[in-house]
Amino acid sequence: IFSSCELIYNVNTILQNELKQRYSNWTNNQCIGDIFIKLGPFLKLYKEYVIDFEIGTQLFIKCQKNTTFMAFIDKCSQNTELLGKNLQDFRIMPIQRIARYRLLLDQLLKYTPKDHQDYEKISNALDLIMNVVQV
Repeated sequence: IFSSCELIYNVNTILQNELKQRYSNWTNNQCIGDIFIKLGPFLKLYKEYVIDFEIGTQLFIKCQKNTTFMAFIDKCSQNTELLGKNLQDFRIMPIQRIARYRLLLDQLLKYTPKDHQDYEKISNALDLIMNVVQV
């Protein structure tokens, strides 16, 4: 049902840590496109997740016939830490995340001067993300 979520989580943790580190030493000449490029091969996990999403959906539908499974889902839905989100809400989050990366890089490219050293890196990173988004 969640396919490669743990691996995706690990990639996002690395991305977050590298972006935080870069931001803590920020200058006008700083770059971030290279971070996305470095993680590019791992972003393929998202593509696999998107492909497997329908299989997971069908599995979830099948599992809904199991009363023990549904009792577990109902109990989980009462957990206030989940802020009212259900299993399907959590399953879609990785797909939404990669779309947000595309939007972020698109905006960064739009507002980065073409002569800035990060412009080409951001453009290449955006191409990598676009390849993932277009399944």
